[in-house]
Amino acid sequence: MDYIISEGRLVKLIDNYITQKFGELTKRDSSHVMATEGDFELVDKDGNVMFEFIDHNLGVSQPLFKTIGDLFNKTFMETENIFVRWFEKKFPGELILAAYCSVSF
Repeated sequence: MDYIISEGRLVKLIDNYITQKFGELTKRDSSHVMATEGDFELVDKDGNVMFEFIDHNLGVSQPLFKTIGDLFNKTFMETENIFVRWFEKKFPGELILAAYCSVSF
């Protein structure tokens, strides 16, 4: 059976999943070697980097990226778009040029 989920509901579902699985994410300055002022990362309660925002690009942890893609049976590109929408909802003032699966714990 197929279900239709609105974009807003999908973003809320992903936010709830991330919070339940990893706890509230904490924003901190990026520790990446290529980071500049304004770049940051979102870490879980154990200090693992789940997202990194560097030069208007959003890196997503591999396990999270794969889980969401598999859960919703989405292609790589569709999964990238899911995370872009989620991020834009959380940080409406930040412009994202691209999202990718690269952050690993």
